[in-house]
Amino acid sequence: MRNIVIGTAGHIDHGKTSLVKALTGVSTDRLVEEQRRGITIELGFASWSLGDDLHANIIDVPGHEKLVRTMVAGAFGVDLAMLVVAADDGVMPQTREHADILSLLGVSAGICVITKADAADEELTALVVEEISELTHGTVFGQVEPIVTSSTTGLGLQQLKDTIAELVPRLPKRSAEGFFALPLDRTFTVDGHGHVVTGTSLRGELHSGDNVDVWSDEPHPVARLRVREIQSSKTGRDAAIAGERVALNLTGRDASALRRGMVVSSPDALASSSAILANVTVLSGAEKLGEETLMAHIGTCERQVQVLPLGGGERAAIDAGDSGVVLLRLDSPVASFAGQMLVLRRPGVHGQATVAGGELLDPQPPQGKGAVSWLATNKAEFTGTANLRLGAMLAWARGRGVTQNEIGRRLPPGIGERARTFMVKKQKAIAITGGKSGYVVDAEFVSKGVARVVDIVKRHHDADELSQGIGEAEVVSSLPPPERHLGPVYIDRAVGLGKLHRDGARVAAAGRGATIDEATKAAMNEVLQNLREAGLSPPFDKEFTERLNIEPGKVTKLLSLMRRAGSIRQLRAGCHIETDALAGLETTIIAALSDGAEITATEFKSLAGGLSRKWAIPLLEHLDRAEITIRVGDIRRLHPRHRSSSPK
Repeated sequence: MRNIVIGTAGHIDHGKTSLVKALTGVSTDRLVEEQRRGITIELGFASWSLGDDLHANIIDVPGHEKLVRTMVAGAFGVDLAMLVVAADDGVMPQTREHADILSLLGVSAGICVITKADAADEELTALVVEEISELTHGTVFGQVEPIVTSSTTGLGLQQLKDTIAELVPRLPKRSAEGFFALPLDRTFTVDGHGHVVTGTSLRGELHSGDNVDVWSDEPHPVARLRVREIQSSKTGRDAAIAGERVALNLTGRDASALRRGMVVSSPDALASSSAILANVTVLSGAEKLGEETLMAHIGTCERQVQVLPLGGGERAAIDAGDSGVVLLRLDSPVASFAGQMLVLRRPGVHGQATVAGGELLDPQPPQGKGAVSWLATNKAEFTGTANLRLGAMLAWARGRGVTQNEIGRRLPPGIGERARTFMVKKQKAIAITGGKSGYVVDAEFVSKGVARVVDIVKRHHDADELSQGIGEAEVVSSLPPPERHLGPVYIDRAVGLGKLHRDGARVAAAGRGATIDEATKAAMNEVLQNLREAGLSPPFDKEFTERLNIEPGKVTKLLSLMRRAGSIRQLRAGCHIETDALAGLETTIIAALSDGAEITATEFKSLAGGLSRKWAIPLLEHLDRAEITIRVGDIRRLHPRHRSSSPK
């Protein structure tokens, strides 16, 4: 079964509602005020079976100039439009504006329907057919001959039905990939069921029992509700699919807050933004579009926006009949996605308020310092292929990257994941699968990060020629804060490329830090032998310069290398001690102070083999720092953390 959405359009009192009733048997004027006055005030809906495998839902819109905002809300999501013109009245102001709006919304198929043929003679009807043909020449409405009808006599109704059936195979299907989105055009309550919302599903798929977010003009979703039931064409369904008229029975604490203009979406799929990047076309009969305040209609909502054309000069503008990229700054946030259509209207203008419209390119465009200039420079990328658009997003995002959900809403339905896969495969983007999973980063940016960490490691080697490497954590902390979460990625790629190699938690530059030459090993062994012979009375570091005939800088590097290897420990500034000698002293002290014993500095000197005060005090201070002992006045006791494990 193919389901399509058909919309009416046209001037007030041109017989749109009567035409819908003649086709479907349903009067869409459900309000008492509509029935009393004989005009459509609110959106009306009718279900229409066109055959065993084709079903349509018709949206009947008001034709009054003051209700264009309601008409626009109903026109979003329409697959095919019927532009209605009365044979006894001809083309009128709202005929023109409605035709313009449908064209700006990118409606893919249309039929001009001449109504009230019974109220006009053949000559007048022929003139109206000619007039509407002129108006719609070059548009989707001009691709099919106007159909003359009468809702009273039934003239032309079968021809209209047959023509619609012929057009359906040409209509593009909406993408069921990705998240679900439903702008609400009607909300009400049903006894025994609760809150019900309706709209035309623009993308994705939804199932009974699913949770949904509800977005309004707030920065965050106003509610998270559950789908109790789904209906389409008044029939219960297990799922709602893109391109269908849908009614959802929603349940949850905040369900009563629902109203037209809100958007129902899959959880965590959308994001609210106060700026939008769009590609718009200015109507040929409108004044040029410059920096000005307009009303933007997006989905079923409207927002006041500041328009900033991204042209070549400071006061750039888009001339009538031309297209261009604009940045829209909204007075309150909106939840939207790339590929949606929008309409721009000048508030307070009588007759032809519609100025421009087109496609939403990015619902979360770059913002902040330099963003407008950057967008103006890169606007061609945002109007190009999905790969170019994703590349531009990645370039601006730098180390932050672009998440999976962002790609879903910042690229049109059905192409985001393919663009991501292509960019990763061609190594233009790097997929990050660590703690912050599901995002991609610009490959060129990562390459610069790899070069940065390699440079950090090399500079470390330059400062310490004998170093075996630098801790990975130290490398990461040396990066700019916005990039530190990518530090492990940079290091992994540098190792994979052979520019760095790992040794435990350390990394070293290729060809450096991995081995120690024989001369260095000999010098290290000589230093260690001197320290071993000195025991607990080691020589000062500077003494090795004369003892071993090594320059001071080389001694410092040797001691640093030995310290990292664990063979020596620094006792105090300018003095090192063999690790085994120090460990033996610690064992002796723990044994001596077990069972609550105490020791003075004098007793310690004797216990350590008759040390002088010159070495006793630094060793006692080391024992205190290492929490072997604890000082109480002039005595030392065993530190509490060793008491339970000390010998009895």
